[in-house]
Amino acid sequence: MIFDRIQVHNFGVFQGIQQALLTPKSPHQPIVLFGGLNGSGKTTLLEAFYLSLYGKLSPSFRNENGSYEKYLKRSIHHGASKSDGASVELTFRVIAAGKEEKYRICRSWTVKEDRMREYFDVFLNEQPDPALADTWAEQVDRFIPTRLASLFLFDGERIEALADPEKSAEVLKTAIHGLLGLDLIDRLNTDLHILERRKRKSLRPAAEQETIERTENEIRSLEDILLREKQNRAALQNQAERAQKAFFDIDNKYALEGGQIFEAVQQVERARVELEGKRDVIREELRNLAAGSLPLTLVDGLLKSIQNQSKRESLAFSSKILLSSIRSRDTRILSELRRQKVPTRAVKKVRDYLERDRKGLDQKSKIIGYLKLDPRVEQNVSGLLTNGLNEQQEKASRLLNELNRLETNIDILERKAAAVPDKESIAVLMKKRQEALEQVRKREAELQEADFKINEIERRKTLISGKLETCYRTGKTVEIENRDVERFLRHSSRVRSTMDTYRERLLRQHANRLEQLILEGYSQLLRKRSLVAGIRIDPSSYTLNLSDASGRLVSPERLSAGERQLLAVSILWGLARASGRPLPVAIDTPLGRLDASHRTFLVDRYFPFASHQVMLFSTDEEIHPKYFNRLIPWIGHSYRLEHRDETSSSSIEKGYFW
Repeated sequence: MIFDRIQVHNFGVFQGIQQALLTPKSPHQPIVLFGGLNGSGKTTLLEAFYLSLYGKLSPSFRNENGSYEKYLKRSIHHGASKSDGASVELTFRVIAAGKEEKYRICRSWTVKEDRMREYFDVFLNEQPDPALADTWAEQVDRFIPTRLASLFLFDGERIEALADPEKSAEVLKTAIHGLLGLDLIDRLNTDLHILERRKRKSLRPAAEQETIERTENEIRSLEDILLREKQNRAALQNQAERAQKAFFDIDNKYALEGGQIFEAVQQVERARVELEGKRDVIREELRNLAAGSLPLTLVDGLLKSIQNQSKRESLAFSSKILLSSIRSRDTRILSELRRQKVPTRAVKKVRDYLERDRKGLDQKSKIIGYLKLDPRVEQNVSGLLTNGLNEQQEKASRLLNELNRLETNIDILERKAAAVPDKESIAVLMKKRQEALEQVRKREAELQEADFKINEIERRKTLISGKLETCYRTGKTVEIENRDVERFLRHSSRVRSTMDTYRERLLRQHANRLEQLILEGYSQLLRKRSLVAGIRIDPSSYTLNLSDASGRLVSPERLSAGERQLLAVSILWGLARASGRPLPVAIDTPLGRLDASHRTFLVDRYFPFASHQVMLFSTDEEIHPKYFNRLIPWIGHSYRLEHRDETSSSSIEKGYFW
């Protein structure tokens, strides 16, 4: 199946006739890229596909509150005349019995005198086919079965729902049931059970039949209420997801405008004051060091010269004192040698030695003394040169390093403070963000209330159903005389048992294949190939059980938000491949909240291979120039949705943002 053209007229935000050609230019260019800012009509265009194909069975309508007529009335562009109405038209081709057939389906509606009229036309090979139009609700399942549509035409909200472990089981259950047709088996099983009840009731006395009839009516009433409450809950869930998306968008804008910095300004100011206090303490310590002997490190060479000169002066002074004593000593020594009649030659040698010694002392004593330091001063200078100055220099160096670090951090905080927007400029965003947050909380409260109502109704239904079963199994024993009834009951029970067995085996058989397809897709998309090596689908709860290469279970909490979204994409990819139908794929908000690396894998490994025809509806922040350039070889057509504020309308223009 190939979509050739989509055309809308006064539909949603689109005014007048807008159309886009979708036919791939070649098998190697399957991508049709639609770019648009938020509110420019991307989701509206996806709704046009649904509405043209399915009408009142469209999932986009089922997610809305109110009737189908109200939905169509709301879909007419506000600037268009209600009598002119609106329309959606889709042209596509399929291969049937080896022959290509071209279909053009047009759904239009007008409002006259507050009455809405809808028209639906089908053209087969450009020829009108009223019979085909009358039976289209049955015929469309030949092309894209309603139960499988969400596997091929989906948006980012569906990916986010599958990425949530608490919601994925229900989504996966619905998809698998639609894929395998299990909903038909369940419906048949229920119908047989109802028929059995009716047959059994017909064998009961009149009084018991009345009791059973009242109980059954009560159960049917509860089922109707339960269905309405579940539909209401589904609508509330959709509104809650939209509220969450709206909050996410405004929260991102709030962060980009400096809102989070604005909220943290007091914390930044406290941190800055604390650092400035530490800086002042260090500066005081440095001032104390500077007021002491630290500046002498600048003249340590001079101090060493002073130390040396002082030592020489001390030696000269000592030499002078010692010299006079030595002279008298030397005279006594020579006199004693002569008295002892030591040979003259020996006396002469001793005398020469003593003279040389005195000359040395005399030379030392002649050093000019100009410092004349007190011994205590000399000792202080020696102490400074030995240890004191080194210690102070090391301490000063540590303090300076710490001061530089503090100055750097203070500078960073001051820049942050300077980047804080003023309250007036951020006030509007703050208000919108708070309103969006209140909407999220309101929707969550409504969901909780809806869940409470549903649980209460289901509890009452279970209780009354138990009473009904008791009515069937107790009371008077009635002999079954009608053999046809007896035979029906016996065979019906066997058929239901057979269907249960068939259902279980069918689910297990296809679950194995589906597990393999999901794992293949996930392995292709995930950069951490060793993280998940096995995937199992629990046939009773429909939860996914992930395991690593060692067979150990991998908790979904271990996966990042991006990895869970890639798993969701892999589930949809696997389900689409398991359907065995070559159908186009349309994805609204394709990259969601993925980080850069995960987006790259999706761009390179999923979009070009998701199907033979892939339509992407993206903002300029999702598929920006980097990803656009990577997709260019695969793009057959590109469009941008231009929104004009003066007319509050959008148009489809050729070419992407760049």
